[in-house]
Amino acid sequence: AQTPVAAPAAAPAPAAPRPAPPKLDYDSLAFGRQFTNWFYSAQIDSLWAHTDTSMQTAMGTKDGWNQRFAEFLERIGSELSVVEERWMQRNGMRQYVRVFNGSEFTQEPVVIRWVLAPGQKVVGAGMNPLSRVPPADPN
Repeated sequence: AQTPVAAPAAAPAPAAPRPAPPKLDYDSLAFGRQFTNWFYSAQIDSLWAHTDTSMQTAMGTKDGWNQRFAEFLERIGSELSVVEERWMQRNGMRQYVRVFNGSEFTQEPVVIRWVLAPGQKVVGAGMNPLSRVPPADPN
């Protein structure tokens, strides 16, 4: 009796290239710095005016920014020094990335990230210890 020959395994399909992030009509580093300054100084009206409607809906009210700032102060304290400032692409969106040393969380630098969209809008945010920053999209 003959043993049937197994068909060779099909090669996995190549991953579809990720689309380019939306073009921003502003300097992402300058706007990221400005948004961070508004956050640090609790300028809620400015933050809210530049928060995308989807994020506003998730936050509920402008007071959501006050709550986030209070949590930031409790966990991180104030920014003592900037280690690095850059942008990265993650999940197809541009993110402003600020690495800094905090006054209360001193085990390692902290990273705050703003997910940026056209029209000087922030559509998401993240904060992590440097060792736990999610990876950027592959090139």
